[in-house]
Amino acid sequence: MKGKILPYLFIVFISLHAIPALSQKETWNWYFGNNAGLSFSSGTPVPLPGGMTHTLEGTSVMSDANGALLFYTDGITVWNRNHAVMLNGGGLLGDMSSTQSALIIPKPLNDSLYFIFTVAAFAHPQGMCYSVVNLKADGGLGAVITKNVAMVTPVCEGLTAVKNCNGQDYWVVTRQFNGTEFYSWKVSSSGISNIPVRSATTNYIGNPFLLGTDAIGFLKVSPDGKKIANLHHGLSYCELGEFDNSTGAVTNVIKIAQIPPVPERNTSLSIETTSYGMEFSGDSRRLYLDLGLMIYDQSSPDPSYYKSTLNQYDLLVHDSVAIANSHYFVDSFNSANSNRLWNALQMGPDGKIYSASFLLTSLGCIRSPNLDGAFCDYQRSAVSIGTGVIQLGLPNFCTSYFNKKDFLVTANCNASTFSFEPSNPAGIDSVKWDFGEPVSGPANNSTLMNPVHAYSATGNYTVQLRIYSHSSCRNLIDTVQKIIAAGAIPVLNIGRDTAVCLHDSITLTSDLTGSSYSWSTGASTRSVRVTQAGRYWLQVNINACSYSDTIVISDLALPVFSLGRDTLVCGTGQLYISPTPVYVPATYSWSDNSSANQLNVTATGSYWLQITDASGCKYRDTVQVDLKPYPLFSLGRDTSICSGDSLVLNAAVSGATGYAWSTGQSVAIVKAANAGNYWCEVGKDGCTYRDTLVLAVKPLPAVHLGRDTIICEDKTYLLDATNPSAIYDWQDHSTQSSFMVTSAGTYSVTVTMNGCRNADTVLVKYQLKPHFSLGPDKEICTGITFPLTPQITAGSDVPLNYLWQDGSTTPTYTVTQPGTYTLQIGNTCGTTTDQLVVTTGTCTLYIPSAFTPNGDGLNDLFRSLYGDNLVSFHMQIFNRNGEQVFGSKDRLKGWDGIYKGIAQPEGTFVWMLHYKVAGDPAEYMRKGTVTLIR
Repeated sequence: MKGKILPYLFIVFISLHAIPALSQKETWNWYFGNNAGLSFSSGTPVPLPGGMTHTLEGTSVMSDANGALLFYTDGITVWNRNHAVMLNGGGLLGDMSSTQSALIIPKPLNDSLYFIFTVAAFAHPQGMCYSVVNLKADGGLGAVITKNVAMVTPVCEGLTAVKNCNGQDYWVVTRQFNGTEFYSWKVSSSGISNIPVRSATTNYIGNPFLLGTDAIGFLKVSPDGKKIANLHHGLSYCELGEFDNSTGAVTNVIKIAQIPPVPERNTSLSIETTSYGMEFSGDSRRLYLDLGLMIYDQSSPDPSYYKSTLNQYDLLVHDSVAIANSHYFVDSFNSANSNRLWNALQMGPDGKIYSASFLLTSLGCIRSPNLDGAFCDYQRSAVSIGTGVIQLGLPNFCTSYFNKKDFLVTANCNASTFSFEPSNPAGIDSVKWDFGEPVSGPANNSTLMNPVHAYSATGNYTVQLRIYSHSSCRNLIDTVQKIIAAGAIPVLNIGRDTAVCLHDSITLTSDLTGSSYSWSTGASTRSVRVTQAGRYWLQVNINACSYSDTIVISDLALPVFSLGRDTLVCGTGQLYISPTPVYVPATYSWSDNSSANQLNVTATGSYWLQITDASGCKYRDTVQVDLKPYPLFSLGRDTSICSGDSLVLNAAVSGATGYAWSTGQSVAIVKAANAGNYWCEVGKDGCTYRDTLVLAVKPLPAVHLGRDTIICEDKTYLLDATNPSAIYDWQDHSTQSSFMVTSAGTYSVTVTMNGCRNADTVLVKYQLKPHFSLGPDKEICTGITFPLTPQITAGSDVPLNYLWQDGSTTPTYTVTQPGTYTLQIGNTCGTTTDQLVVTTGTCTLYIPSAFTPNGDGLNDLFRSLYGDNLVSFHMQIFNRNGEQVFGSKDRLKGWDGIYKGIAQPEGTFVWMLHYKVAGDPAEYMRKGTVTLIR
């Protein structure tokens, strides 16, 4: 029943079974996440190193009846007990992103064969498969002998198993995707049934707009095999049905809202669920749902924030309204991101439920999941997993391993009369109680479901409950024992009235262990810490009885003082610190254990003083004192530079925090080029140091050799660099104050005066008079002309003047007859003259290639030219038909283009010539063509 009170002297809980019981040691070893592991062999979970998993979600682990590891898997790879990949242990069709990727179930009545069931992620086509492991293979390390036998597709990511009511066989269950059915396969000594038990519901899973995400979520059958629940990401409900572990059928499926009654439900624009983890309590009475919520408070595609909630529901009545009304927030917090919205829940062999949160290094824990509301006792960071990293999933086990029976105890106010009740009466046919007090005779036993027993004496009593249940498979007997204490009426005392120093706190604690606590502060814990004066009371409820006590807390003034502000002392100084005001009488305690009323500080540090007054009240103040050296540096001695030069001023100090120059600059190094006073302030660690330098600027000697110039070739040029008392260094290392230029070249001088140097360079070019030649004397033949052009070798880089013997001024002169030809060429630097004599010469024979007999007096005849040295001559001309159209032995005669009185047409004619040259006995023959042009 909701609201039962814990017995205040609850001591121990033992669960036994009349039939061969599950030892639960099969669940002692856990491997999950990124190399995360836990061992429950000591009764308390401790980190278990060596695990090889590196997966996002579901795993499954199998240990033997003594708790020794056999093997484990992430639904893809199988590792043996030595953490090596099992023989043929790769390539299973689970998925690292499948909620319950894998589940290991032993084959009944077989000591070596195990089934590994796998389901794909997001309802992918691989669906549900099974593989078979033989532990006797590979020298006892095991091998996968059958792999990836297809069972059904598509299915959701949930995968669970529970014992058949016969206590020997198993039911393995999953949920149809794109459909309404649950599938249950029976696993017996004969193997896996060929056809599953199909149970239809009114809920269709497979919303096409959710892209397979509604396949995400845990599926669990309760430990007693009577209930089944399935979460679906993105949907507004959790499916809760009744499971028949004799037939595998799912019936009476109802809906539990997946958005709990959070305040945001009435204020936000919308809420979406990212439900994931789920677990039943060990007594199958309560259901825990991990429901992540995305809260939309504005018209935006992104959530305004996220809310992680852990929720408890009472399943005593299979009714959606009653279950919704039983809701309790076990834990709830807001978050700016979605990392904490996916939390797996899994029962441990110690009866506690553990929660996994993404990328944390510790698990949360529901320490008493069989109890209502806050009494379930949830802690967010309860179990460290060492060096491993938690992802989203935890190991998947057959839920029957966690089937527990329990009963509730309440007592009256005299602490001697107790009421008893099974914690989950559903499915119980009859009970038998033994109250552990034989002296009470027949009253020591009862067959009532809710008996009351009054103990006759104070003491501890062992109460035993035997539960009888009947099913179509067998009769069950479960035995539960608890030790309770019967005693005198308690008296509550939270302490005497007292005074505490102002701002101090005092912890008030109930000396009675109760079922509930109610303080005047509103707290409901056994202890409270108070920091203010006032009247405080506590009411403790024990066995439905209330006890109260009151205490008055008053304030004592503190010896308040100040050591002053944090301070900085630069250089090599020291500082005395003392409190203001000074308290007498009082005890002084400095941070260096001295007890004087002042402290001489000689080193950097944090110094505190605590003064304890006569009332014992203490007050402490702290001051930070920094003794820092000056950031010393030097700009150097006062100095001077030459005009145009600069001086580098370096004030660099390692670790400096700032530079301030008289120039306004804020860097470590600057250049100074002008006369004046230069200073820099350097700051470091709050201390500042300044150095100053006086800079003078000396003038440079005046040096100006003039512009680059040009002089004529027979001239000189004087360069003058005279400065008083100066030293001169010319390009040829001469040392006079001036230099006479007599040839073209580059001339430079460096003048040093008062330690300052200046230099100048000038380019002097020489301009030459024209240098040219008309060439050697020449001959000319009658009727011949030729140009006379001077060959100029120098002086032509400036304008030239030409003057021929006849007064003409052109650069070229045409010679037509023998004679003496004279040319005078001048420029800005002078003139030069040259002559050439042309005489009559002997010219060789010349035959033209065309003639134009058109009567214009120009080239009307075709004849030979020159040939004054010929002694014989005979020319013949032929047309294209081979006829001779002209012939002559006189070289001065020619053809006028007429043959037989007819002017010949335009065209090409062949000529042939025989001749002899004077002084040469040989006769020569030449031939060629001539073109007649009309």
